[in-house]
Amino acid sequence: YEFLLKCIMDLMSLFLIFIIGFFSAIIGITVGSSDFIRIPLLVMLGLPPKVAVASNKVGAILKNIVGIYKYGKTKHINSKLGFLLVIFEFIGAIIGAKILLNINDSIIGKVVAIALFIVVILTLLKKNLGVKKKEKISKKKLLIGVILFFLLSIFKGAIGGTGIFQTYILATLFGLTFLECAGTRRIPNLISALTSVFIFSFHKIINWEVGIVLLISEGLGAYVGATLALKKGNKFVRRLFITVGIILSIVVLYNSFI
Repeated sequence: YEFLLKCIMDLMSLFLIFIIGFFSAIIGITVGSSDFIRIPLLVMLGLPPKVAVASNKVGAILKNIVGIYKYGKTKHINSKLGFLLVIFEFIGAIIGAKILLNINDSIIGKVVAIALFIVVILTLLKKNLGVKKKEKISKKKLLIGVILFFLLSIFKGAIGGTGIFQTYILATLFGLTFLECAGTRRIPNLISALTSVFIFSFHKIINWEVGIVLLISEGLGAYVGATLALKKGNKFVRRLFITVGIILSIVVLYNSFI
């Protein structure tokens, strides 16, 4: 009886993880930072914070592949920029993964909360950001953008949830629209996910049952989310970007300090 009950509870938990992965990926594939939804919920379901972060990386693989397909098919990917950023994302993912392996669990939630608070401020600073593409970008902005993207890649490798930051940088410093941001960052993000999974699997901190469920659910959610974003356009994604940033900041701040 106890064994049967445990099996039922495990199946229910995996079903909840599937639902979490699916709906969070709809947000992640459009505006980003869905890690801030999944990771706290995975922890609430009983996973240690480090295991939750590591297992979450598995789901990101198929999500990014689907994103590359959907946004690439509609020519919303700046391939040249995307492959340039791969270099920095790869190095940052290695550094970030090493940081996660040595970081204190109690710090993770507070780091995420502070990061989200900054995101909310950034989203409210520019009213028309990401709606129209900027054709001419100065070399200074490009340099600053690459440096900031590299720093974010370290944070992404350690925890994740940098999508909103990446979107802001790509729109502000590289002049991309929101749809181009969503598509272009898929290329370096895929490399980051693959690198992190390789490192975390070597150190045996991935829960593969959870990871595989997230892989499937996020892939399906990414397809739905990208389809919706491409249909609705940049203005819709911008509104979603701001809404998600505000909601996530409130939720994560609350969860981190109660």
